[in-house]
Amino acid sequence: MRIPETLRPEVDRLLAVHAAKRTGAVPAKAERKDAVTAPEHLIEGITVLPPIDAIALMENYRRNHRRFDVVHLDPVYESNDAAGRQRFARKTIELIHAAAKISDHILCWGFPASLGLLVDRWPRNWRMEGWVTWHFQNAPTRARGWRAAQNACLHLVSENAKIHPENFYSDSQLDLAESGRLAFKPGPPNVVVSPMISGFALRSESVGFRGGQKPVAVIEHVLKMCLPTSGGHALDPTCGAGTTGIAARNLNAYATLSDRSTAALRTTQKRLLQSAPT
Repeated sequence: MRIPETLRPEVDRLLAVHAAKRTGAVPAKAERKDAVTAPEHLIEGITVLPPIDAIALMENYRRNHRRFDVVHLDPVYESNDAAGRQRFARKTIELIHAAAKISDHILCWGFPASLGLLVDRWPRNWRMEGWVTWHFQNAPTRARGWRAAQNACLHLVSENAKIHPENFYSDSQLDLAESGRLAFKPGPPNVVVSPMISGFALRSESVGFRGGQKPVAVIEHVLKMCLPTSGGHALDPTCGAGTTGIAARNLNAYATLSDRSTAALRTTQKRLLQSAPT
């Protein structure tokens, strides 16, 4: 049974509350003190759920046959050393396998060296559609030697996935595609150049989130390959500062956001309310 888009926020709310009760993911004391107590359909198409573990949430969606066009994962990166990379890999492989049961597209961020440990460890009949690099030139450095200037995103797809390069076409290319005269179908660049949110760079986007807040344009770039031209639904169970919600809204798509952190969800709610169209 296909759920109408107008009912999805309420369905997501009920499923998340059910999952939280089953897993005990939201302690009663935390709920009383400072948790996000009432999931809100904050702006059209964007739903923020209560604090819940990402695996528990995705497993609950699987049991209830709920699917999304894309699952966006931006887990804690851990330290960029051998031990930290191994911790990241163990945790993230579990997230990827859970996401693969509810979507045909998975986007997963991390340090390039950490993401490298995930190669060929994704589910059977899945493949890597792209390795997207976010290149920034304003990374602060306190050490001599090479300066970190990139982050990476794996785009994984199932054998049934439909990708959407048409979202990157120019108007003239769209006209040619519609008339069947687009001989060469270009793909988007797999390198996104954008400054990181630091100091005066993209200051208007900064919400003071200590968790590696990414620019909206960077998240839009990767989501566009996974979502139809209009509509579609993204799930971000590690939403942090809620950038996926802003990006999805800009792309006329729906988004469901959650996180284990109550502080992150407070930031997300505040940000979405402040950026809601008037």
